[in-house]
Amino acid sequence: MLYEVDGERFEVEERSPGNYAYRWVSHRDPQYGFSVAVSGGGAMTPSGHREHIREFISLVDPVTGYIED
Repeated sequence: MLYEVDGERFEVEERSPGNYAYRWVSHRDPQYGFSVAVSGGGAMTPSGHREHIREFISLVDPVTGYIED
């Protein structure tokens, strides 16, 4: 699945039931991303994916393009 959120593109892969990997394909490092596990292994809605992506983007330093340690 490919999602565009706030002008950024993320590829989402369900690795196992309720476990998702997000790859930020429009980032300077297209392997950069994050993962999410849904409690109970249920499916996530498109709005749920967008919410997680927005939250992730909000943590990224706009100068470095990465989440600071």
